[in-house]
Amino acid sequence: MTLKNRAIHTTAICALAASTLLALMGCEHEPSNVKVEVDAPDPEASAPVVSLPAPPSASDFVIKESNDDQTLRVQGIIEYKEKHLDKQVVVKGKVIRISPECDPGKAKKEGKKCPEPHLLIRDDEPEAEKTLLVIGHTPELLKKAKLEEGQVFDFKGTYSMMGRGFTASEDGLMMLEGIGDINLADLQK
Repeated sequence: MTLKNRAIHTTAICALAASTLLALMGCEHEPSNVKVEVDAPDPEASAPVVSLPAPPSASDFVIKESNDDQTLRVQGIIEYKEKHLDKQVVVKGKVIRISPECDPGKAKKEGKKCPEPHLLIRDDEPEAEKTLLVIGHTPELLKKAKLEEGQVFDFKGTYSMMGRGFTASEDGLMMLEGIGDINLADLQK
């Protein structure tokens, strides 16, 4: 070992020993002068009373498939998707987002592409978690139906896993055919 390597080795050992000594010294402290009094439990005291609500029943964990008017719920169609996949359905949902309109000419000038129009709906209840992507509408259909965010509508269409360039998550999507009594096909004639 060269003299230089020996010096580096010795310095490293000294530094390690010093840091260990400082760490051990930092753990030492004088005992506290605070007296802690612990009362013995009263043998005649009654046990504490705990009042808990009744446990939920098993039916509380079952997701409802449809509403009272026989329209499907968003969480219901997603939970029971195998039953409804690739079939025409009517889903009642609250509109939580409408994609903004896009001017194709303006988008082309900016070097962008207009996304397909779409909406997001969910059940009209505060604890609703799932959303359903609804695609295939036109601006005319939205205007005729007077569709706005925050409102509840009946959406008619085909429940699918993909369509028009969209691939939904495991929750699927709806290819829209109509809103309420207004059919998309009637507007396109």
